[in-house]
Amino acid sequence: MKKFFVLALLLLVMAAGAFALEVTTVGGGAMFNSTTYSWKEGGGWTGNGFGAFGFVGIGQFFDINLGFIYKTNDFDQSLGALMLGALFKYPFPINEKIELFPSLGLDFEYSLSEWVPDETWHELWLRGGLGIDFLVTDNIFLRGHVNYGLGLVIGDYSDNFKFSHGLLIKAGVGWKF
Repeated sequence: MKKFFVLALLLLVMAAGAFALEVTTVGGGAMFNSTTYSWKEGGGWTGNGFGAFGFVGIGQFFDINLGFIYKTNDFDQSLGALMLGALFKYPFPINEKIELFPSLGLDFEYSLSEWVPDETWHELWLRGGLGIDFLVTDNIFLRGHVNYGLGLVIGDYSDNFKFSHGLLIKAGVGWKF
């Protein structure tokens, strides 16, 4: 449980520092998640999920993300989770309409339900990836973002897992101020 509070505090500090800058973009969209979980004693299982997300761009280099994801696993169990994240990105303009950005960030998934009743299941993710913004008008843009991440299970199951890893794909639309 101490890990949970330390990591949540780290996310909070990152987000608070980013809010000292101005809001430059807002938006949202849909996401797909595919994760492999590895047991400490060997073996593992996979889970897939779909959801929705929103983001707020803080200055040129930070995004704060909030989302909801609904996951299912190999055992026909389902789980709903809130996602909160802070993302550092470094944009590279390709031309007047296209911008690529490598990214690195932390996401925390807070489960609203459990894989197994009365058992908590939360995850902390370190994710890196590549995104693209395509300007449709002076203010509206389309965003695609692919991330690969390493996750840490937090809660009642944390002693049973080595780690988790997986892909998070996001597609959405945004408004540039």
